[in-house]
Amino acid sequence: MGDDVTEGELAMLDFAVKWAPFGGGDEHILPEFGVFPTVFYQRLQRLLTHHPGVNDSVRRRLDALCTLKLAPLHQNKQRSYSRVPTVRSSALDRKVDGHARTTDSTACPPRCGGGDLDSDGLLRPG
Repeated sequence: MGDDVTEGELAMLDFAVKWAPFGGGDEHILPEFGVFPTVFYQRLQRLLTHHPGVNDSVRRRLDALCTLKLAPLHQNKQRSYSRVPTVRSSALDRKVDGHARTTDSTACPPRCGGGDLDSDGLLRPG
């Protein structure tokens, strides 16, 4: 990588500096940059590593944020970027008539037009 920072790299650095005090602003990364947060933090960390022009204190702070964001997640826990609630496998605790049934509420949020989730997790119109 040369000494020149591209406009996209500068935008990434500006975004990261702005949102670092607030935990990174993950929910804004996909709409802003068109990539998932994991990809964003990988690219940012690579930029910090290969570009000598970034201030040392900023580099350390952002590298620590990237390391935290890229740390392996707990086993059996997957990060979801969806704002729609999902039914976790732990909620599937019994079977009725050969189909899995949940004990928690599976009602669709009001903004989706109503309905419930069936035993396969598919939306049934309300």
